[in-house]
Amino acid sequence: MPKPRPGWICDTCRQPIKRREDGWVEWLTTMDKKTGASKASGLRLVHHKPASPREGRYGCQYNEDVVCRDNETMITDAALDEFVGPGGLVDLTAMLSDGFTPAEEVLEMIKRLHVPGYEHARKFFKAAISDGAFEPNTKPGYHSPQEIAATLKWMDDNDY
Repeated sequence: MPKPRPGWICDTCRQPIKRREDGWVEWLTTMDKKTGASKASGLRLVHHKPASPREGRYGCQYNEDVVCRDNETMITDAALDEFVGPGGLVDLTAMLSDGFTPAEEVLEMIKRLHVPGYEHARKFFKAAISDGAFEPNTKPGYHSPQEIAATLKWMDDNDY
């Protein structure tokens, strides 16, 4: 049985986000001046500013001064707590329905927040496969619970 790995990994600093209230989900929304249509992208999970291990005004979150410089892009965000559980899953699937591009970003966030063990195993699947921990029998990036468990065990065996 793999050792427990609670929480999530910050997309900015790569450090653990140990508690729901320490996490923040954010993405960029760009407005087309001609059509008025909006496009969302850049979905990521980061430390909420008060919990960030990084110094500075924004911590791990998007730097508003850089991102919003052109007045066409704005940061859209919410607490991690709003994206976990059934309501959060519905909100994430609604983002897909609204045309979030690339859709793979939302699908990846769904797996990270709703599939047990996926968040900690996701960066190690290729290495675990290469080392013979399991033979994949699913679509790349869509690992079964057994493949996730095999990867987590491989991580334990290799001190990750």
